[in-house]
Amino acid sequence: MMKRLFAILLAVAMVLCAMSALAENADADPVLVTVNGEEIRESTEMVKTWKGYLLSQVGSDADEATMQMVNQYALEYTIQYTAAKLGLEKAGLGITQEELDAEKAAMAAEAKAQWDEAVDGIAEEQFGITAASTDEEKAAGRADAINFILTNYGITEEDFTTITDGDVMLNTIYSKAYSNATQGIAVTDEEVEAHFNELVEEDRQLLISTASQMNGDDAELSDEELNKAMAAIYEMYAQYYGYGFMYQPEGYKGITHILLPVEEELLNTWKDLQAKLEEQADEQEATEGTEATDGTEAAPEATAEPVTQEMVDAAKQAILDSVKEKVDEINAKLASGTSFEDLILEYGTDPGMQDEKTRAEGYPVHAGSLVYDQNFTNGAAALQNVGDVSDPVVSQFGVHILHYLRDLPSGAVEFTDEVKQGIYEELLGEKQSEAFNAQMAQWKADAVIEWTEAGESWKIQEEAATEAADAE
Repeated sequence: MMKRLFAILLAVAMVLCAMSALAENADADPVLVTVNGEEIRESTEMVKTWKGYLLSQVGSDADEATMQMVNQYALEYTIQYTAAKLGLEKAGLGITQEELDAEKAAMAAEAKAQWDEAVDGIAEEQFGITAASTDEEKAAGRADAINFILTNYGITEEDFTTITDGDVMLNTIYSKAYSNATQGIAVTDEEVEAHFNELVEEDRQLLISTASQMNGDDAELSDEELNKAMAAIYEMYAQYYGYGFMYQPEGYKGITHILLPVEEELLNTWKDLQAKLEEQADEQEATEGTEATDGTEAAPEATAEPVTQEMVDAAKQAILDSVKEKVDEINAKLASGTSFEDLILEYGTDPGMQDEKTRAEGYPVHAGSLVYDQNFTNGAAALQNVGDVSDPVVSQFGVHILHYLRDLPSGAVEFTDEVKQGIYEELLGEKQSEAFNAQMAQWKADAVIEWTEAGESWKIQEEAATEAADAE
């Protein structure tokens, strides 16, 4: 983030220098276009601001074709915002100098805060300054950080915190235009609920279609197979992409457990043997059906010390034997009426189970789950009825005693206040953006835009200009 901010400021500074040079020669800075008679040149503040921003995206050393595109889009955005400024004036909402001054002060204060945050961050990351450092050390660290920024980015505090008139004008136009376009826009409870139902169905269809594609669209999946595949995809999207589904597949159980620690040597022996056994099986499968050079079937290469299932089972039994006394204690207390939750607190070592909410709801486990150790998942799937407690289950983390706490409802997630608020904000944002874009488009359509000969090379096609306005 800091590098991005620095790059933007550096690009803007470079453009400002270039525009200043142009301003000294009026012939080199002709009028490109007029909007309701208001002249726009390459040296116009808004053009320079947009160019600085666009250059920060493509790099200041862009080739000629890219620079032409930067010029075209910078001018297109300037035309749009100039038309908006004039539209505001026509509506009696013209921008005053007091508003510009207040906006500039606010932007300068924010820039200063960002500068201080960046300097403090570099002082900590690069020069080891902490809250415990002395005042002298902090001062030296800040000085080093400022020099680091200057050396690596060529930016001073003045560069970073200087707010141009173009910055101020753009921010003010946007704020006033957005406020004007979106006033009175609301979202009803009925709209929120209807959108929630749409999202639920969309997520259900997403899971079904993705599961079908992953298994081959022509593959015939039983209901059980489809449900397991949906659960696997559901967890993958949530775990790796942070996607919050509004639909949950059928078959999830709330599982709590007691995790008993195991001696590391015993656990590693079992894991190593199991891994070797699986590796041998893979090698055997890979060599089956292959032929030797004489046409006979090639025999698999013998391993130095073949691992058998009996060896794996013996290692697993050694783990179970090591915790048998504690397991017996737990079973005896369960039989005498001690709650499973109390036993989690007394014996369990899983940090997740120390959370009261997690103990009350359980881990969501499905027969198709991929986010848990497979032995844990299999042990949970084997539990038939709510309230059942498993025999000890060995996993890579130790020994588990699983408890089938509850069934998790399938279908739509709970329509909580939090879910409602999220949908409300999403719909409101969409409505406001649509209203703002429509207003900006209307102001531009109402404006009289006249291009000069000098501005022809800055002009983009109408279709591209529309896309540019929408993207902006």
